[in-house]
Amino acid sequence: MPPGLFARAFLHLDLYQWQEDAVNAASYERSRVALVAANGSGKTAAVNTVLLLWWLYAYPAGRAVVTSGSWEQIKTQLWPSLRLHENTFRAWGWTFNSEEIRTPEHGFIRPFSVDSPARAEGHHEKPDANSPMLIMVDEAKGISEGIFDA
Repeated sequence: MPPGLFARAFLHLDLYQWQEDAVNAASYERSRVALVAANGSGKTAAVNTVLLLWWLYAYPAGRAVVTSGSWEQIKTQLWPSLRLHENTFRAWGWTFNSEEIRTPEHGFIRPFSVDSPARAEGHHEKPDANSPMLIMVDEAKGISEGIFDA
């Protein structure tokens, strides 16, 4: 099920066409998607939330890490948006903690915020076709080039 349909069916969200295009584009293997949109347009609350939750739905043993230019963005914007859907996924056995969401199959969404490239490495330590990795950068303008290189 593509992420746009997942948004409607499970999250009860009606995405704008550009939001649906973005989440669907990011669902392809080895895709790299950059999204530029105005503040308050739904990049974090809609696009990132849909894509992260869809990732664990599509890949229950998958791993998703997300970073931002500031921990505050993750704590006050992204994490509350994800937690709005907590009741839906708790019924599937997902665990929502203050800094991680886990599936019974050991998949996870985990935020991190670092200012050192060396501390941004290691999330993809065990490549596994059953546990694919999603790396998401929110508010990329605040991330140093070294973090992207890592």
